[in-house]
Order: sequence, then structure tokens, then C-alpha cells
Amino acid sequence: MNKTEERVKTPVICFDNVSKSYGDKQVLGQFHLSVRKGEFLTVIGPSGCGKTTMLKMINGLTEPDSGSVWVRGVDVAHTDKIALRRDIGYVIQYVGLFPHMTVRQNIAYVPTLLNKKNKQRTARAVEHLVSCMELDAGLLERYPSELSGGQQQRVGIARALAAGADILLLDEPLGAVDGVTRRKLQEELRRLHKELGITAVFITHDFHEALTLGTRVVVMNEGTIVQDGAPKEIVEKPGSAFVSSLVEQMKAGYKFG
Repeated sequence: MNKTEERVKTPVICFDNVSKSYGDKQVLGQFHLSVRKGEFLTVIGPSGCGKTTMLKMINGLTEPDSGSVWVRGVDVAHTDKIALRRDIGYVIQYVGLFPHMTVRQNIAYVPTLLNKKNKQRTARAVEHLVSCMELDAGLLERYPSELSGGQQQRVGIARALAAGADILLLDEPLGAVDGVTRRKLQEELRRLHKELGITAVFITHDFHEALTLGTRVVVMNEGTIVQDGAPKEIVEKPGSAFVSSLVEQMKAGYKFG
């Protein structure tokens, strides 16, 4: 195996026998998952199945009760969490932009912390991401409240990538936008993934979205993975009655709530 093949096959994210409970409710049980560099992993399942808990463990927002989570070969439990989060993009459904900052200031927030006095380097990072997300430069001096939902999501994704993150975590980031905007943002995410080569973990309640975006799809239920495979495989060869029903519900237009 050459160095390139080894790098691609080495997991950039790894869950090793992870369990997590909230009170008497177990949300993850003996959970195993590896994500390779450059994958676009989509995760689908009903509410309460452990999707968001799993995602938050990657950047240390939630800690497992047992087992371990590894990012870039390092156990998250023994990592500087602040440094880890600065180096991992994180996008949520309701964006979480700083309302008192302009679009430019929001995107530049983390690069400013990292570059400190090197304002030119920060300015270049902002310009690059504005171009990547195809944002109108005229929006840069506006505040989040002056933007549409789709524009806010574009800014949120740009801010998540602003520090040069090679891992992007997305927790139902498109759930609050209308259908037309959602499709456009899906196209942007596919393009960004292809152009930047980032590793993405994308949580969604929309099975069609999971199949459309993912190079690999994980179906979860009750804290475990019930199927893991390529989109075509998931649809054509459901591995359980649960996945079969999910495929049929998708065809009928159903989405998990």
C-alpha cells in the first residue's frame, strides 16, 4: 500500500465501543463507526436514535460514558477541546451567527483569533470563502437579521470552514429553509465537498437528502447502526425491515419528524 492509499484508508474519525446514556435512557450502545478522509457521510434515523449525540462527540461537546472517540488519530478525551473545535467546522439548523457582527466579521471570527495581527491573511480567508459559497460581496457589511434563511446558512457554512477546517460537522443544517433553497444549498455542499476534499458528517431527517448528498449513508435506530453503505446499496438491498420501511416511506414522501 502506498502512502496515498494508506492516508485515504486511515480513519479520520473513529468511534470505538462508545456508549452514552442520559439518566435511564441509553442513546448509544457499544457504538462503532469509522469515517475515512474525504467521505461525505450522511446519517439518517428517527428522533432520539443518537445521531446528534454521536456528532457532538466528534468535537468534544459531549463525552461518552465508555469507549473512546478518535479524531485524526488522537483520543478526543485527551485533546485540547478549544483547539479541536477551532479546527472542525460545525453547522447547526438555526445557524448560530453572532447577531451583533456583520457577515464579514462572522466569517472572519475564527481566522482573526488564529491569525491575530495578520489582517491580510484573514482578509484573504474571508474572500476565498465568500467566493466558495458564491455569496454576493455586497452582503458582507450586512447583519444576520438582514439576510434570508438561505443566505444565513451560506454564511454559517463559510464561517465553519473559515479556519481551513478539513472536517465539517452538519446537524440538520438545511431543515429550516424552503425546498428550493434547500436544493440549491445541497448542490453547493456537493460542490464544496468535491472541490475542497473535506470530510463531512451530515445529520438529517430527510432520507432523500441523505441519499442525494452522501457518498456513504449510515442508518441509525435506538442507538445503533442498522445499515451502513453506499446510497444505491441502501435503497436496493435494505438490510432490515426497519430500513425497508424507511425506503418505502421515502417513496411515499414521508420525513422523520
